[in-house]
Amino acid sequence: MLDADLPNLVQFDVSTLAGILAPTVMGSVIQRAAVPLDGYMTGFTINAVILTVSGLLGLLLLWPNTERARLLGQAPQPKFA
Repeated sequence: MLDADLPNLVQFDVSTLAGILAPTVMGSVIQRAAVPLDGYMTGFTINAVILTVSGLLGLLLLWPNTERARLLGQAPQPKFA
């Protein structure tokens, strides 16, 4: 039973870790800046880069039809372009 739930557990662990690390990283970036405004700008820039890279990776690596079938419990053959 645990083997079947392992991908879901790993995804949950990664998202939980991000929720713990994000405020810590943002706080340290703000504290180390000469002016708090510069710290906020740097922190939000880091956030924007991470979100952009994650979005692009999602577009490149996720196959919508295959993911939809996986979530619905069906198993079609993936089509590679």
